[in-house]
Amino acid sequence: MAENQRTKQRITPALEKNKWKPGQSGNPKGRPKKEICIPDILNAIGKGIPDNQVLRDKFPQKTNLEIILQRVYHEALSGKPWAVQFIADRTEGKPRQPIEIDEPKPITIIKEDW
Repeated sequence: MAENQRTKQRITPALEKNKWKPGQSGNPKGRPKKEICIPDILNAIGKGIPDNQVLRDKFPQKTNLEIILQRVYHEALSGKPWAVQFIADRTEGKPRQPIEIDEPKPITIIKEDW
């Protein structure tokens, strides 16, 4: 049996044959592809891709999410600030907001004898 130098544990033959070989990936298929999400749909609508071909490959018919996001995009074009904010937050990310911290105050520790 082989001995692991770091943990000083014995590795049984059953574990030895299941170890990764040098150069072998622990995840040979790679990261799973993500589903089409809100930013992808909004970017496709904003770029004017006809009938959102980004989604047609995966979903032959329009999804409810796509229909709702087209409506939000239409509301943004008509001047609704909430819709513009929604699109900006999902496509560009929310901006960092600095937090002001007042001068630190000392902590008072109260010790009571029971």
